[in-house]
Amino acid sequence: PGLAGSTSVYSSDSELALGQFVDGAFVNHDPTMAAVSLAVNQGHKLEDISVICFGTGFMGNYIANEDTMYWGSAQWLNSADNVNQNIYNTSRIPSLFANEDRVNPTLNMCLNGTSTNEIPTQSSLLLGQRYAYLNPDLKSTYISETAHTCKEINDMKTFAGGVDLKSATDVINKYWQ
Repeated sequence: PGLAGSTSVYSSDSELALGQFVDGAFVNHDPTMAAVSLAVNQGHKLEDISVICFGTGFMGNYIANEDTMYWGSAQWLNSADNVNQNIYNTSRIPSLFANEDRVNPTLNMCLNGTSTNEIPTQSSLLLGQRYAYLNPDLKSTYISETAHTCKEINDMKTFAGGVDLKSATDVINKYWQ
């Protein structure tokens, strides 16, 4: 039994993928705590568990106060008018895979908030030095979740080549030998 057993997950080549079903990341964007919980539930000792969490890169969201001053629920939930009215003048909100032509401020904040702050903090408190979190800040780099051209792949490789892996190698050297 999983922690999100009622969630239907289909691969992106499924005709239904962007229709009636959601990806597992919608429910459990960072599965670290779920994996640790299931391992402990199956009899593994917490002190024997170490984790290296690989993120896809942090793409910071920034919503300027002047952009949101007169927002209502439709703007926070991304009505189609948001793009047409260009209300995101000074904000930085990347689009998501399922909705690349529009942004969704609420969903982006929720997904980024749990996967880049809450879960890593909880995992670190629970596992201490047995936990490494690799999710480099993409800063001004934007790499779409649907990137597939040679240039996009090379850009990702170049960026990945500069990521500091010390925390992960420390976990491997100390706990996986």
